[in-house]
Amino acid sequence: MLASQLLISTILSLTGSSVASPIANPKAESFAVAEAVGFAIPADADPASYECHAFCGNAILAARACSSNGADDGTFDSTCLCASDSEFMSYVPDCLDCGWCLWDDYGSYLTTPLSTCDQPTEPTGTACAA
Repeated sequence: MLASQLLISTILSLTGSSVASPIANPKAESFAVAEAVGFAIPADADPASYECHAFCGNAILAARACSSNGADDGTFDSTCLCASDSEFMSYVPDCLDCGWCLWDDYGSYLTTPLSTCDQPTEPTGTACAA
């Protein structure tokens, strides 16, 4: 688990600087975390769907864009993070619905922003895939 968290943290720090800027190829950024985790975890050993990795990974990236420095898991701007039309909140329902199989890897990055927005801090769905 520590290795997975280190990998995700490294990937997010590398992709975090471009979150606020326009992206020429949105798919490249939007699935960066999912592809990285999917590469690290053999597909046949990972019961979560690619989409679920994308929902939860993008929620992490969107939360970081609302942090005090725009790139980490520190203090969040609740207006940016929790507005009903925020990017972060757009990923929350799907991530929480499908995230059971991912929570060991993604949960530590999402607990604080979810709590900031008065959202459940554990998945609410009953299945691993979206």
